[in-house]
Amino acid sequence: MLNDFLNRHMSETKVLEMAIPHIQNNLNAILQKLLDMFSRISSDLIVYIFTITSVLFNIVMGVILSIYMLYDKEKIGRGLKKILYASVPKVRADETVEFFRISNDIFYNYIIGKIIDSLIIGVLAFIGFKFILKIENVLFLSFIIFLTNIIPYFGPFIGAVPPILMTLVYDPVKAFWVFVFVLVLQQLDGNFIGPKVMGDQIGLSALWIISAVLIGGSLFGLVGVFLGVPLAAVIKISIDKYINKRIDFKDSN
Repeated sequence: MLNDFLNRHMSETKVLEMAIPHIQNNLNAILQKLLDMFSRISSDLIVYIFTITSVLFNIVMGVILSIYMLYDKEKIGRGLKKILYASVPKVRADETVEFFRISNDIFYNYIIGKIIDSLIIGVLAFIGFKFILKIENVLFLSFIIFLTNIIPYFGPFIGAVPPILMTLVYDPVKAFWVFVFVLVLQQLDGNFIGPKVMGDQIGLSALWIISAVLIGGSLFGLVGVFLGVPLAAVIKISIDKYINKRIDFKDSN
């Protein structure tokens, strides 16, 4: 009996001794995977924090630099004018100054006019959503309408999607009336509010505007979508002036 007990005990001990290395190897592999995972997460988190910090720093520095530039814009303008007139002939300098004056007028009038127009549409959307349709998330949806309305042509269609979809979740009938309301609001903006607020500031056809939005968006993203139209207006005016100048030159000869 004693021999049987000892033999059985020793055999179990041998099995345990053989299993321990396998267990240790598995534990080591698991620990190594956990260490690799934590190392990867830590490195990604550091990169993410660094990226956010860098973006915030650039934004803050850009705002500060813009404030200083606006504060000293007259001095900067006079200095650049002196450098320009000292570097090139007077006729060329006059043309360059005129070009930048026209560009400044186009960009200023377009941006200010578009923001005012979109703000009016956002307020009207808030009033309609809050007191007429009585839907949920009124402030957020009105802000979406305001923000997307800044984008020419495509913006109103993009802005109409969130209110319709979010209302469709809990009330399909109200979603239909939201669609009708946004459609009426777009027509009101396109035919009355927009022309009254902005006038014919840009002087571009629909083809030029759509092309400017598509090309600007593909090259520079949201900023390109917003600034593509006034930039296209500057380019078109420059081309028209060059063509007229060449025609006048040929006629004089």
